[in-house]
Amino acid sequence: MSVSRDQLLKFLSETYEAQPDGQHNGLQVEGKKEIRTLVTGVSLCGDLINEAIRKNADAILVHHGFFGKSFLRVTDSVKTRLAPLLKYDINLFAYHLPMDAHPIIGHNSQLCKAAGLLIETFYSCGCYCKNPDRLSGLEIIRKLSEFCDRTAYAVNAFVLQQKDLCSSTFCGTRIWSFNSSFAADSPPRRIYLCSGGSSSLIDEIDDVDLFIFGEPKESAISTARDRGISMVALGHWRSEQAGLWAIGDLISKQFSIAVEYIPITCDV
Repeated sequence: MSVSRDQLLKFLSETYEAQPDGQHNGLQVEGKKEIRTLVTGVSLCGDLINEAIRKNADAILVHHGFFGKSFLRVTDSVKTRLAPLLKYDINLFAYHLPMDAHPIIGHNSQLCKAAGLLIETFYSCGCYCKNPDRLSGLEIIRKLSEFCDRTAYAVNAFVLQQKDLCSSTFCGTRIWSFNSSFAADSPPRRIYLCSGGSSSLIDEIDDVDLFIFGEPKESAISTARDRGISMVALGHWRSEQAGLWAIGDLISKQFSIAVEYIPITCDV
């Protein structure tokens, strides 16, 4: 089975709502007209491109593609990545903020669903959530960690040890405790969740006990302590896989082509 490049582009354009962004969302590099095999990954890089070539893929779909609205200078890493795409005639599709913001198959909505949280207010950059099952902060982290890592964690007694503004690690996830959210008898009431490099939103969010994000920024941690908000850093790469899993499943069902997610892991 195959799908035409234009047909897949139309499907993706209709699926994702346009967002002001730092990259061109859509078809960034034109390749073969017919697509039989699609690989997906969080970020465009040499390793992902090499895997696509090895698997004879006709197209790549990523969250982080070529940033900038036009390629006026094809040098350094841009040249390194663009050259094999052109040589092997591989299409490159990229969707940045639209993949974050999709209310059903976006990163944030998928993470909320996995954690058992109920979305209260959804924005293009994150969402306020309720905790209907009164899960402890640690239970929320366990569920998210198992979802992101696709593995089960054996959770034993956990003693939170934190000095100054340094984090503790639970189920492979960094946490900063600045209130009682991680106590078994004091579950977080209201939570803000936003994947990726969103920790600077700590200055803007209101009336939350817990902020779950991807990549931490140094200044955000001290601000969180001053505001009494506990923090959870899933990791930038780790928190932005879910939307790719979801869109990959959707494409596979819609067009019956081979779709494979390639985890080029990064601990940032």
